[in-house]
Amino acid sequence: MKFLISVSPKRVAFSLSIWVLFFAVAGCIVQVLRYGFNYKERWISLFNLDQEINYPSWYSSFTLLFCAILLGIIASAKKKQGDRYFGHWKALALMFVFFSLDEILSLHEILIINDLRKALDLGGIFYFIWVIPGAIFVGVTALAYLKFLRHLPRKTR
Repeated sequence: MKFLISVSPKRVAFSLSIWVLFFAVAGCIVQVLRYGFNYKERWISLFNLDQEINYPSWYSSFTLLFCAILLGIIASAKKKQGDRYFGHWKALALMFVFFSLDEILSLHEILIINDLRKALDLGGIFYFIWVIPGAIFVGVTALAYLKFLRHLPRKTR
C-alpha cells in the first residue's frame, strides 16, 4: 500500500518563515527590553536568541528533527529504488538527528573547555573550541558529498 502526500514547498517555506520572523522580532524586543530599559524579568530569557534551552532553540531543534524525518523517508525510498546514493541520504538523516539533539541539549557548548582554550591560547574564530572539530567535519562531509550533490537534479541542488 502506498501513501502519497502532497506537500507544497511554498506553503511549508512560508509557514516556517513566519515562525522564524516571529522569533526574530521577539528576540529584538527582548534585547530592547533588556538593554534599553534594564528589564530583567525571567520570562524574557525564553525568547532571547543569545541563550539556549528556550523557545527559539526548541523551534530550531524540532525543525531539524522534522528535516531528519524527511531525510529518513527519502533514504528509505531511495533504498527501495536501488539508488546508489541512499547511504548519503541515510547519513544526512542521522546528521540532522544529531544536529537536533545538539540544539536542544547544547552539546557543542559542553565541548567548550576553558582549560583547553587557555592551554592552546585560542582566540578569534577559535575562541569557541568546538569550531575546530566542526570545521573538520564540514570539510570531510563536503568532500564525501561532492558526487552526491552533482547527481541531484539541478532544481534540487
